[in-house]
Amino acid sequence: METKNQEQSPAIVNPIVGPTESREFLMSAMGQEIKRFELEQRQAMMYATSTIVPMTYRGKDKLGNIIIAMDMAKRLNANLLMIMQNLNVIQGNPSWSAKFLIATVNNCGRFNPIQYKFIEGDFLGQVQYNAIVWDEDAHRNTYKTETFDGRKIKNITCIAYTTRKGNDDVLESSPVDIRTAITEGWYTKKGSKWPSMTKQMLMYRAASWWTNVYAPDLSMGLMTSEEVRDVVDAEYEEIKDEPKPNHISFHYPISDKDKEPEEDESHEEDTTQEDSKPDSPDELFK
Repeated sequence: METKNQEQSPAIVNPIVGPTESREFLMSAMGQEIKRFELEQRQAMMYATSTIVPMTYRGKDKLGNIIIAMDMAKRLNANLLMIMQNLNVIQGNPSWSAKFLIATVNNCGRFNPIQYKFIEGDFLGQVQYNAIVWDEDAHRNTYKTETFDGRKIKNITCIAYTTRKGNDDVLESSPVDIRTAITEGWYTKKGSKWPSMTKQMLMYRAASWWTNVYAPDLSMGLMTSEEVRDVVDAEYEEIKDEPKPNHISFHYPISDKDKEPEEDESHEEDTTQEDSKPDSPDELFK
């Protein structure tokens, strides 16, 4: 018959369900979710082998990081490579770069571009702050109150502000100033950019504070990289190396066959005289 000569297409078999239910399963919500996850894995593998993505996403063992970045890119409607370039992991804490966060707010379509205003104040004078120092007795980091000499530095306050599109109400951030940066330890921290890029750091921090209040959905609850570097400090203790043994001995059970035969002490000969050496060279010719 003609029907016997026709080749039948192989049925799609899903390992989770039987062959008769595979087609229905693939069209279900769970089946579509599995297909979506498989597609994301293939896409993640492509990025994992790229040389222009950050090291956090390179290699097959970093597929999880890439899939998380893909989810963030979908939520923010942003380019995946841009997300990976601006999502920094500092001491295990993911964070956005401040310039990326500002660009996200400016391009979201809900607000006008963020602007900044500066207010110059008086000289700071002597400012007390909590410094992180190493305690030799406790062998760990501790806080110590120190005094910063700011008699030659004027206090500058920065406020980030903007308006919603279609509305004239001004939305302002909390003011951030140099005195706050010193008191919180940001300004005096080792390697800090606050002394050399004061106004830039003020704008970054003011924009981050503004986003946390008026558009927290854009930051997705993450701090900026500049905030993490200023706030997070690794708590560690000094661990001394324990002395290691000079050698390692292994004890194996010895069978009777491997044992060396014991020597009979009764047959030992006294070789003291044979091994004796002459006292002088003249005795050799006697």
